[in-house]
Amino acid sequence: MNPIPSESGEATLELIEKIISEKAIDTSRVYITGLSMGGFGTWDFIARKPNLFAAAIPMAGYSDLNQINKIKEIPIWIFHGNKDKWNPVEGSRKMYSLLSNVNKDVRYSEYSLGHRDTFKKAFQEAELIPWMFSKSKKQN
Repeated sequence: MNPIPSESGEATLELIEKIISEKAIDTSRVYITGLSMGGFGTWDFIARKPNLFAAAIPMAGYSDLNQINKIKEIPIWIFHGNKDKWNPVEGSRKMYSLLSNVNKDVRYSEYSLGHRDTFKKAFQEAELIPWMFSKSKKQN
């Protein structure tokens, strides 16, 4: 992970924090998901701001395996297609393998699909939305 976020990544995090500060947002229930570059962004954002998100759903994205300790407390459901030619599935498999040793609330779903079809199948998962909304951060 680059210690300095991309310009667009930094702007997005600033926007999220601005909305949270100005609107009636339940800060114990901020969720993040993304596909492809958005999947990478999901991994990147939870590593940069692990206390911000109640749950994460990266799809067909690549991740920095060195960030495990920063994200080990976040509920994560990983989705990837094993026919993905843009972001090979091995990265998600490896991240799941490593995370499952330190994170009790990590799930992994792999489909026989290509890159852009993963999110369609993921959002058809009957358990996905209830799983996500069942997650909230512990308030200190």
